[in-house]
Amino acid sequence: MADPKVSPAGEAWTRSLGSYYVVDLLGLVGFVALTPALIAHFGAAQFGVIALAQGLVGYLGLLDLGIKPALTRMVATAWARGEEERARELLTSGSLVLAVAAVAALGASLWIASGLKPGSAGLSGADAAAVAPFVALKGLEFAVSLLLSPFESANYGMDRVVRMNAIRGAARVLELAAGVAAIVFGWPLWSLAVWGIASSLVGGVLQAATLRERMVGYFPRLAELRWSAMKELFQFGAFYLVNGMVVVLVFKTDELVIASALGLAQVALYAPLNQAMRAVLSVVTRITAASGARLTILVARAEKEAAATLFVESLERTLTAALIMALPMAAVGGALGSAWLGKPVSDALVWALTGIMVAHIPVAVASRYLGAAGLVRSVTVVSVLEAALNLGLSLLLVRQFGLAGVALGTFVAQLLTTSWFNLRVACDHLGLSTGRVARNAFAAAARRSWPLLLLSAAAIWLVRSGLVEVVWVSAPLVVAAACLVAVDWMARERRAAPPDLPSEQGASRA
Repeated sequence: MADPKVSPAGEAWTRSLGSYYVVDLLGLVGFVALTPALIAHFGAAQFGVIALAQGLVGYLGLLDLGIKPALTRMVATAWARGEEERARELLTSGSLVLAVAAVAALGASLWIASGLKPGSAGLSGADAAAVAPFVALKGLEFAVSLLLSPFESANYGMDRVVRMNAIRGAARVLELAAGVAAIVFGWPLWSLAVWGIASSLVGGVLQAATLRERMVGYFPRLAELRWSAMKELFQFGAFYLVNGMVVVLVFKTDELVIASALGLAQVALYAPLNQAMRAVLSVVTRITAASGARLTILVARAEKEAAATLFVESLERTLTAALIMALPMAAVGGALGSAWLGKPVSDALVWALTGIMVAHIPVAVASRYLGAAGLVRSVTVVSVLEAALNLGLSLLLVRQFGLAGVALGTFVAQLLTTSWFNLRVACDHLGLSTGRVARNAFAAAARRSWPLLLLSAAAIWLVRSGLVEVVWVSAPLVVAAACLVAVDWMARERRAAPPDLPSEQGASRA
């Protein structure tokens, strides 16, 4: 296959990706440092509610019907073409939909909070009295965030990524400060939600001010409301809705199953480990996201051969990074998690969570192409099947295998459905052999990750023999993994030809 001469585009792309990673790192460091202290302060049951509320918010997030990411893409196109009036109409129309969604989300959260009675999900009377207002306030926080989200979507569409990530980073700092203050001053659980509402309001105001720097004087007005624009947003948002459903059903269902079957105290053990895994997955899939705009351009140009080459390259890069990061997680994750949370963490649980991360890579990469090519309906049925299978297997295995059974059910459900089906749909449309693409990607990942496999095996032996504490081998393993990912990235970049597509920064000035 000919080289399409497509590679990451320049300084603006690097700054944008770097700003994402800075915010991700800030959040990860705060999460690792504060989690044990928050569990000790609030207790396992109330901390479990924090995790459960995040899962519920994830489900409520589907109420936006994919409008938020659709706004980002459609505003980006309008702004690049100099169609400011159309951008205003899209924003106003999307704002109306999201305002209705915000009201619905608030109502749903109030209904859920009213059902949190003593005895439900293992709650004591005191815990139920503490968590019900927390869940209601988290719903209000989400509603405020959803109401103001069109400003965020538009700013990302106008390539104001670094500024928006700076605002997002400031919000992370406020969240960390709220956690520290709650511990130091003994604040109740609901204070975290109140702080979150204030953070959402401040962030929304800053996002609106940032937008008005370019779209001078913008504010949603009925005169700019267009039903045709709303219809376009619904149509374009369909893919993002399906993709969001997959993510929510894969990564948010587990906490709900555990809360109903084992109680909230077990959620407090599972949720931090699940969140740590998803943080690593987010870092890895940023690589795929970085090529999303170029893939969309190639599909729009009907340059299928170039798109196929970029698709295969993205799969190999992302899978390689995921496998490299998975090895240290599988090797020392159980021991490190036990030391971190102060409770035994089984290796089986860590291995299942690591498997979920690797199994999601084909879904993440294929989804980029499916969205660009408009192949949404072809994966909808399988996504619903995955949801049902995930729930059924998790409920079946949780009684027998506990937390590890829940994660194993999610891993198996994903592996049997979207992991291979979404990849097959994308490969078939590109004229590629699914088996060959998958074999080559795994072979390439294995060739680049074998040094870390040896290091991970040595680390397991050192820890289990009692010669070295896990904290002393985990840091070198993570550093080695990051170095291997960087070396692989730079080696691929040296082989790539100069880019022949406009950068996002250039496109925004067009």
